[in-house]
Amino acid sequence: MRELILSIASNDGETIPKIHTGDSKEFYIYKIFENGDFTLIKKIENTLINADETHGGAGKMRAILELLKDCSIIIGGAISPNFKNMAKKTEFQPVVIKTDDINEAIKKIVNSFDLLYQLVQNRKDGLRDEDIPTLF
Repeated sequence: MRELILSIASNDGETIPKIHTGDSKEFYIYKIFENGDFTLIKKIENTLINADETHGGAGKMRAILELLKDCSIIIGGAISPNFKNMAKKTEFQPVVIKTDDINEAIKKIVNSFDLLYQLVQNRKDGLRDEDIPTLF
């Protein structure tokens, strides 16, 4: 069965803040299956939230992606300069969700599973689409 492993940025495990992903307190790592099942794998504390770097700095982005290296999709509540750089230069697929409820976000991800799975496969093949999908 096909699956996606993704990170959802949150400050409380229930909502997705409308801030830059790297400014969230925690990352919740989920495994989503094509049949709609999902499981929370782990929670990762964002130890870089107060990194002493220029806002939107590439060093912070690289360090956060290292924390999230097991994920193929990074979910956030807003597009940021680093989300744009991520789309252009990395194997990670950024996705913006237009809901602040994590359970609703997971439903939207399940409903878009085929599209997201194809985007991840394209990235594994070296194809970098600069468009960042937004799920409403």
